[in-house]
Amino acid sequence: MPRFVLLLAALAVAAAASPTSAQTFELLSDNTQTPEFAFDISGDGRVVIGRGRGGGAGAAETWRWEGGTLTYLDRFMEQDVSPGGLSGDGSIIVGSAGLFNPFAVIWNDGTYASLPLPEGALSVSVSGVSNDGRVAAGSYRIDPDGD
Repeated sequence: MPRFVLLLAALAVAAAASPTSAQTFELLSDNTQTPEFAFDISGDGRVVIGRGRGGGAGAAETWRWEGGTLTYLDRFMEQDVSPGGLSGDGSIIVGSAGLFNPFAVIWNDGTYASLPLPEGALSVSVSGVSNDGRVAAGSYRIDPDGD
């Protein structure tokens, strides 16, 4: 049986003048049944977000790792959430919820909220967020007929 593990690679740079560096790896999940995928890491390397099936719900779930603890996040409005980006301090996650007509969501310190659709948009896919968590980036789909 294949074993899937998720590793966090942290690159530690030695003193300012030293050209040498050291690598360390830390196991984020010991899920042996299904793969877990890391999507983003906070600016200080303390928080990682991803998606996988290790939470036990059967469907892929978004997770957040911090301080040695991997936590699977709840669904939003009965929809699966795909993480798209993480703020610099790791407190804000942006992503998309829903399968056929996804909409933008934000997770801020434990609470989800939906973001407004751009005018004329049918669906939104969010793929990143600014360091301070105030600006999200992504793409959206419009109805070419304007209906």
